[in-house]
Amino acid sequence: MRFDCYKIHDWAPEIVPGQGRRAWMDAFQDRHPYRCLPLTMANCTGWEVLCPVGLTIEWDGGLLEAAIKITGDEPWPPVKNIADSHFRRGIVTFHTGHLFRTEPGWRVWAMGPPNEPKDGIYPLQGLIDIAEEKSRLQKALDKWGDDVFVFWEFDSGVVLRS
Repeated sequence: MRFDCYKIHDWAPEIVPGQGRRAWMDAFQDRHPYRCLPLTMANCTGWEVLCPVGLTIEWDGGLLEAAIKITGDEPWPPVKNIADSHFRRGIVTFHTGHLFRTEPGWRVWAMGPPNEPKDGIYPLQGLIDIAEEKSRLQKALDKWGDDVFVFWEFDSGVVLRS
């Protein structure tokens, strides 16, 4: 399979191979969870798009886009270039800043990094036929609960593709 990636914006985040380390796994005595080969292999699968700026996401439980407030730790890149809400209802979409292409017949599964839970938010998954759509791949996350605050650290994984 051929998987091409074209940077289309100056602010486009870095893309790296799936990162195997997880803080919660490191916290175990003797790092015991790493002995589970399927778990560790899942962590390393695919590619991660790293968040280019720290973000704070607040949702007041409302249904419209105004109910979600996304602020960045830095003025550049502008937050709207990184994340916003296309679907409303507490769902946040991260923009990759890249154009992805595959050969016909191949699809890309977009999801959050596996085994990387984040309090107050849940990564939605999508199967995208990029060869047909010829569009930018985006990733949506669904926020759970009202009055939720979620913090995204600089260079933390946002999207995984496999």
